[in-house]
Amino acid sequence: MDRHEAEETSIIARRGLSTAVSEVHRQIQQTYLDFPQPLVLGYSGGKDSTAVAQLVWNALQELPPSRLKKPVYVIASDTGVETPVISRLLDATLSSIQSASDLAGLPFITQKVGPSIDDSFWVNLIGRGYPAPTVKFRWCTDRLKIRPANRFVEERVAEFGEVIMVLGVRTQESSTRSQLMNSYSVPGHPSGGTPLCQAPTFSLP
Repeated sequence: MDRHEAEETSIIARRGLSTAVSEVHRQIQQTYLDFPQPLVLGYSGGKDSTAVAQLVWNALQELPPSRLKKPVYVIASDTGVETPVISRLLDATLSSIQSASDLAGLPFITQKVGPSIDDSFWVNLIGRGYPAPTVKFRWCTDRLKIRPANRFVEERVAEFGEVIMVLGVRTQESSTRSQLMNSYSVPGHPSGGTPLCQAPTFSLP
């Protein structure tokens, strides 16, 4: 997607930043209030997940405390092979989010997730003899990030029946990502096809 195409599909380019943010806040609030399931927000500390976390925070902060009835879980994956600086930063960030949420009376609950011993990097690299991850053999992503997050989600599903996943994704990230997002687009949606906020749920079969 080139710059011209991105501007044509961008709600910010079409409506202006203030209007776009207000619309996103409204959709987040509607999703939070209209569905009984708790929200699970995937957080990595990158710009996409940070932007989404901030939008959800600001949207819920506008609601009266009496309507904040269900939790919003903020989960972050620690692969176990991060540098000490990154690992400490992740802990500090989650701690800051939790402290600020408690102080503001917001329903956020932070949780760091990580791989099981059997899925850990060194067990697979040294114990099982896996080669170091490559672009064509990225065995680490599933074991170190996706499975821990799925395990947390499944635990919440067992508790609540379903959850609403909240993820930050950009169409401009790559052509592959753009195609994936377009495959989930909703014709006629006010965002231009790809919803800024939906209410997809994760449930156990």
